[in-house]
Order: sequence, then structure tokens, then C-alpha cells
Amino acid sequence: MKRKSDIVFTVVAALLLVVLLAGMIFQPQKKASYYENRRLAEFPEAEQTAVLDGSWFAKLETYLSDHSFLRAKIQPAATWLNLNLFRRPVVNDVVIGDDVLLPYWQHEAVDGIRLRRQAEALADNLKTLSDLVESYGGTYCYAGVPCQYAFFEDAYPDYLNNRSEYTDASNAVLAEVLAERGVNYLDLGPVFEELGSPELFSSRVDNHYSIFGAYAVYRNMLAELNRLASAKAGGGWYKALPVMQEKDLVFEPVDAYYIGSRNRRLFNLITSEEKLYTAEPVNPVPFTRWDYGHTDPDPTRVYVYPKKGKAADYDFYMGGNVSITRIETKRPSLPNVLIYGDSFTNAVECILYLSCNTMHSVDMRYYHDSTLSEVIQKEKPDYVFCIRDYEALLSTEANGRI
Repeated sequence: MKRKSDIVFTVVAALLLVVLLAGMIFQPQKKASYYENRRLAEFPEAEQTAVLDGSWFAKLETYLSDHSFLRAKIQPAATWLNLNLFRRPVVNDVVIGDDVLLPYWQHEAVDGIRLRRQAEALADNLKTLSDLVESYGGTYCYAGVPCQYAFFEDAYPDYLNNRSEYTDASNAVLAEVLAERGVNYLDLGPVFEELGSPELFSSRVDNHYSIFGAYAVYRNMLAELNRLASAKAGGGWYKALPVMQEKDLVFEPVDAYYIGSRNRRLFNLITSEEKLYTAEPVNPVPFTRWDYGHTDPDPTRVYVYPKKGKAADYDFYMGGNVSITRIETKRPSLPNVLIYGDSFTNAVECILYLSCNTMHSVDMRYYHDSTLSEVIQKEKPDYVFCIRDYEALLSTEANGRI
């Protein structure tokens, strides 16, 4: 009887394996997972060194996991069970709050020595950029902005890490080392606190600030740049940036369902009433836009609306993370500006062009044709500034390089 049962088990297991392998082979191969917001693993090349050191097998395991049969159906089902049956406080690395979805962070010991080393390495890079901009008479500033977990620190349960200790320590050490090197730095966190840290500034289902938060960044960033340029001019003439006031803009909700990065990770099983907004000028400013050095399919847009019936995401602003963009308004009396940084620049750019003759935006995560220093040297913009969120604030990668 035992021998028969072993045979039956082996046959069933073999059949199941064959079905799973056949399903994986014949199902459509996807390159990316929309809900996970990432690219799926590609089949690894079997190089001798990788096979011998075992790294090929690790990559193969990741590939098989990413392309396993019925994965796209099993994941949402497991997520639903964790949300509704087991009621876990953290699902798919998302902290489930009463009215907010936040990123999960493992508990961390804040190493002050390590933070200082990171801050000094970044500050040395920023000093090089600042000196370059100052060499032709321009003005440079580096800005740190709160991301979602900083806006909603108090929404984390007491037993989970809200990164407040890391946030405070990294901001403080960066401000110190940049001051030592004479690099202009603007921390928007205290600015938001002075404004009462209105919850309207941040998304509840996404890592980014809302268009209202972006407008607050824009307004205070330009005020700081004007202050720095005025001080440098010593009371003389300088090319000031005009700042759009609230009365100059019309904020309108977008007529499309908004799915943020957090509820997307939960396969949109927790829906939200949150809306994306536009900030359109009362007096429109005509412009021409180029992306990647080529004319954009619609060279008069900064907001990219989803197709009818489709959900909108944060790529609504500027079309997402474009490697390099130039917007020309043909108003030579106004200054030229270069903004660079990660995705937190996108919504700001939708307003910033209104204050410029030419606006360049660069994301060095995706732009590889030249270095940031080379772009600045070529364009020589009057103002150069970087926006980075608190999570990436000290990174010397991508937009931390020169």
C-alpha cells in the first residue's frame, strides 16, 4: 500500500510539474508587472562563471518565480486573503492605515558616522556643480523635500518604523556639510511645517506630493533662488524669476480614477477617492516642448491624460520620468532654468515653465548621453536646482552624480 501511494504521489507531482512548466512556457511572456511597478526578470544567460559560482541558478529562480503559471491570478488572491481574512497590518510591503497606505520600513539603527560619510561624498559632488554654475554667473541650490512617509510619520503604528530618526539625522548632517562647503541648501520640510503641514500637500496612496505640495515647493524654491541671486548682485540688477501666485493658477481635479503606487502594489483591492489635480495658468503661456531631443508627439502638453476608461497614475505629470526635456516659451526677458532630480521634479515642472524663458529638466537615472556637468556647461542656465526626496537625499547615485 505504501509503495502504491508513493507511486501515485510521484505521478501526481510529476503531472503537476509538467502542467506548471507547460503553462509557463505557453502563457504570454510579460516584460513588466504593472501592479508591482517593476520589470520582470529575463531568462539569464548561462555563462560558465555564473554557473560555477551559483549566481546563474539564483537568477533562474527569480525568472521562474516572475513567470510562474497563474502568478498574475495567485498574487491578487493572496493579497485579498491577507487584507480581508488575516487582516495583516503590512501586506506586500505596504502599511495598511485607516485612511492612508504607507511604505514598510524594517527597523534600522541610525549610524551617524555612516550618514556623515554619505553626506560628505554627496556634498563634494554638489560643491563641484555649484562652483561650475557660479563660474558663469548662475545660481545653484540643492533642495530636500518630504516624501509620503515623512508627511505621515504619525500614521505609523508604534511598533513599526516611521524613519523619523533617520529623517532628522540625515537632514541635519547634510545641512551641516553643505554649509561647510558653501553650497546653497533648502530643506522644504520646515517650510511645510510652517504652513501647518497640510495633508493636502501629500498623496495618501502614493510616495509623491500632490500638485498642491508641488506648488508649495515651486513657490518657496523660486523665492529662495531669487533671494540668493539678489544677495549675490549686492542690490544691483539680476534676472529675477517671476513667481506664479495662487490667483494666477486654476486648480482642477482630473476626471479619471487615480491609482497610486501603494494601492497598485495591493492590486487596487483598496480603492481611494483621491484625485489628481492640474494647475493651469489663468493666462496661458504658449510653449514648445522637446523630449529626448525630439519633438514631443504633443508639444503643447505638460499633463498626459489617460485613455478614456483607464486609470491615471503619477505619470500624469510630464508623462512620467523623462530623461531630458526642454520647454521653450520664447520670452528672452525671463531667465533660463535647469531642474534635475528624481520623479519629485515632475509635478513641479508643470508649473515651473511658466516662470522661465527656457526650462530644461534632466533625470540622470535615465539620461546617459553626457554627464550633468556637461549639460550645465553646454546650456549655462541662469538657475540650476535639484529636488530630491528624503529617501534619496544622501544618495550619490544617478542624480547625485556630476
